[in-house]
Amino acid sequence: IALGMKRRAEDPDYWVKKVLGQPGNKVVTDLRFRNEFERFREQKAFTIRIEAKREVRAQRGTLCHEADPSETELDGITTWRLVTHNNGSVEALDRKAKQVAQVIVRSQI
Repeated sequence: IALGMKRRAEDPDYWVKKVLGQPGNKVVTDLRFRNEFERFREQKAFTIRIEAKREVRAQRGTLCHEADPSETELDGITTWRLVTHNNGSVEALDRKAKQVAQVIVRSQI
């Protein structure tokens, strides 16, 4: 977290620029802030929000920094291209990931 915030203090779009500066298609697995979401949306990214119930997340591991903006800033966004849930098993998540991949491929046709 410290390195990420240090770079964001220098430039809020630091990490976005690092990713967009690389050639080819990209899969970004973790957005934390509204400006990151907006920059990728401007680039026509297929944005996906994966949600899990707090109780489920707590069963999976220690919850920390829950009130930190890096954990909450995207909560109010309603313009994700797709919202899915991850409250089940690894096998269920694998099935869901395959479904999501099909949605993305169909959207590119």
